[in-house]
This record gives sequence, structure tokens and C-alpha cells, in this order.
Amino acid sequence: MANKSIEFYLNILGVTFQATKEEIRKAYHSIIKQWHPDKFPNDIQQNLEATEKSKLINEAYRSLKNYEPFATGVGVGRIRVKSSNIHSVGYDNKNMILQIQFLKGGVYEYYEVPEYIFKELINAESKGRFAAAYIFSSYRYKRVE
Repeated sequence: MANKSIEFYLNILGVTFQATKEEIRKAYHSIIKQWHPDKFPNDIQQNLEATEKSKLINEAYRSLKNYEPFATGVGVGRIRVKSSNIHSVGYDNKNMILQIQFLKGGVYEYYEVPEYIFKELINAESKGRFAAAYIFSSYRYKRVE
């Protein structure tokens, strides 16, 4: 998910921010059938186009298969992350809101967080350490659930 947003991947699969994991899975299977390169064995140009589109579709599905809609329904979703204390994170780039759901309960929104901080959090080796160093004491927040 390096330079692409959650919204970009949702658009690739044709689903909304409120899509469930099951809806994402169904959308993926439907669209990958349409663009599978094996459907175009006799048309080299279409086969090449289908190959590129299917790569993007697969990338979108891999990035969204652990997607969860934001608890507040604000139009952003969270992605599950591997962490000892953080369950999932999401980012609303219009409003610059970072949402973090903790394993022990509680969902917090952090305000005026630049998008690069969200991307660095997603890519950090230790999500908890990164959040403690760069997020928890640096941004205004509130518990939302």
C-alpha cells in the first residue's frame, strides 16, 4: 500500500467505505473474473491490458482483505495491523484524522495528523513504538468508542 490510498483500492474493487470484508471478497472475485488474462488468449493487446488490471485488482484485494469500516462511519476504514497492542488503523485524508483501535479495547481519533505519519505507522516495524514516539503525545485526540 506504499503510495496508494485506501480510497484508491476501494475504487478499484468498486466498493464503498462502508463495505464489509465479505462485500470486498465478492467484489474482488467478480472483477477478477472479468479481467483474468486467460479470458483473452487470442488478443495480445487485451491480454496485456488484462494482465496489468489483474495485478492491480490483486494488489487492491491484498491491501483490503483485512479492511474494517470506521466505527464512526465517517467515510474511512481501518486496516488490521500486526501489533502487540494495536488492532487496526485508518486514515481520513480529507479531515486529517487518524483512527486507532487498540487490542484491549477503545478506538481513538487523532486530529490534524499528516498523511505521511499514517503511512509511516502502517510501514513501521513496531506500530506501538512508532505511535508512542510520534502520535500519542503529538496530536489532539478523543476516544470515540
